[in-house]
Amino acid sequence: KTIRLVPHIPFVIAWLRHKDPRAAELFNGPAKHVDDDEVQSVYRNLLDALDTYGDLSTAQLRSICMDYEPPVWARAIHSLFMGSEPRIVPMKVAEGLFNAFKKVRDPSNGSEVATKLSGELDKLRLISLEALGELCALIRDTSSDMRTTAQKIGPYIFLNDENVQVDFVVASKLMQSMVEHADIVFGKPATRSNYDPLGVRRSDYLEEQQFNFDNESQFSGRSMNRRVRPQQEKKEMATALADAGFM
Repeated sequence: KTIRLVPHIPFVIAWLRHKDPRAAELFNGPAKHVDDDEVQSVYRNLLDALDTYGDLSTAQLRSICMDYEPPVWARAIHSLFMGSEPRIVPMKVAEGLFNAFKKVRDPSNGSEVATKLSGELDKLRLISLEALGELCALIRDTSSDMRTTAQKIGPYIFLNDENVQVDFVVASKLMQSMVEHADIVFGKPATRSNYDPLGVRRSDYLEEQQFNFDNESQFSGRSMNRRVRPQQEKKEMATALADAGFM
């Protein structure tokens, strides 16, 4: 089921940018100390929302994001790249990327890197390509040590238990190169911007959205256990119609 959450990775990454100017460092620091139960809570919350509404507005996503601290979201994204089924970057594509990257003569040349990797990257589903591009851009823009961060995260993105020893160094260098040249390799998902990634809003906007979401749609991490039962809902509706003179 977690593969259903992949399309929302770009929004969560935007949320992390919004909350923390050094968001990429969460992956190799605070996120490591997040309990697995918290990550599962994130997954259940989002999946419940998708099951209930079919699709989510940005206000709903903002509300859910506010229910958890940034390190929890970083760990959740990290876990999705490692363990979603099918994988965000399937092993066959990862192996193809390794072979293509080994043919790059000058890793500092973004155009050569992009050209060599494009054939394999284009085998990814669009949502996977966007998620990977957004992650690379996040590391590029919000890490104090871009290369080290990329090298540490790379093996988790591209490897599994079977090939971790064989291709560890290649995966680290591949991720570093993709991060350094993210805008050339991925195009739009890695575009640089000086603006708030979620758009400029009033300072009190988020608090209003949280209030409206909790009261109108009755779904968030804090309101999950107080949904109105169908019979009670019908009774309240009948009362409201009667008070308005319709019954």
